[in-house]
Amino acid sequence: MSEASELQHQTWSKDQYTISTDPSLIPVKRLNEAFASDDMYWAIPSPDSVLRETLDGSLCFGLYQSQLQPQPPQPDSELIGFARLITDHSTFAWLTDVHIWRSHQGRGFREVADRLREGGHG
Repeated sequence: MSEASELQHQTWSKDQYTISTDPSLIPVKRLNEAFASDDMYWAIPSPDSVLRETLDGSLCFGLYQSQLQPQPPQPDSELIGFARLITDHSTFAWLTDVHIWRSHQGRGFREVADRLREGGHG
């Protein structure tokens, strides 16, 4: 099984938080709102179809919060963080668009991003 196959549609959960690599779960409208905000000054919003294609062509990590303990994220789950790897799934990966929504910052999620940068799992 290839590295790309192993990473697609993976889910990790702890308490009411879930990280998923399933790009279909990422709400394009909410992500575009973040791209349009001053918090993600480096990003620009895209037409929904373009952003969906971008997500589908990248290795994305969505961070979700739910009132329940979701696995996988449920319809009531809220996207509260995002990171995207542009990768060939073999020798190259570029981490970009890392963002935790302001209302959820300061809860230790940066450690997750640091592990991604270092190539660690878990």
